[in-house]
Amino acid sequence: MGFAITGAKGQVYWVDDTCPESDCSSWPLSEASGTCWGDEITRFEVVDSVNKKEYGHDKSHGWQDVCAGIRRLGITLNANCRPVAGVIALFHSGQVVYLKMYPVGVACGGQMQGYAMIDQVSYTIDQETGDPVGYTMTLSSKGPWSGLGSGNWGGFECQCT
Repeated sequence: MGFAITGAKGQVYWVDDTCPESDCSSWPLSEASGTCWGDEITRFEVVDSVNKKEYGHDKSHGWQDVCAGIRRLGITLNANCRPVAGVIALFHSGQVVYLKMYPVGVACGGQMQGYAMIDQVSYTIDQETGDPVGYTMTLSSKGPWSGLGSGNWGGFECQCT
C-alpha cells in the first residue's frame, strides 16, 4: 500500500537502446543529439508502494510483524506525441524511458523524475494521416527517483512548462 500522486504536466524522454544509463544522466539532452524526444504528458498518476514481508517472532505475542522491502513506483500516463525533425518516437513494452513529471501542488522546480520501464503502451492514431497522435502508458520505476519528498506539496498548481 502506498500513496498516489497525480498531475497533468511533464515530459517523456526517449532513451536510445545503445545509451548506457551512466551516459544519460543529464536530462534533457538536446534534440540535436538524436537520443531525446520530449513528448508532452497530459495526465499522470504515480502509486508509490513498497513490498512487505509479514512474519511472527517470539516477542510479537502471536501478532504479525512486518518489514519493508523494495520501493516501487507504478506509473500510468497519457501523453501527446511531439515529432522531432518530422519523426515520431514509437515506444514498445520493455523499453526504458526517462520521465519528468510535475505533480499538482508542487512548487515550480519540484518535479519528480527518473527512469522507468514500459509495461504496456497503446496509441491513439489519426484516422486521416495514420500517424500516432498520443498514447497511454503503464510503467514501473527503474532505480531511484528524485523529487518524491514526503508527499506533502502544498495546495497550488505548478505553472512550470
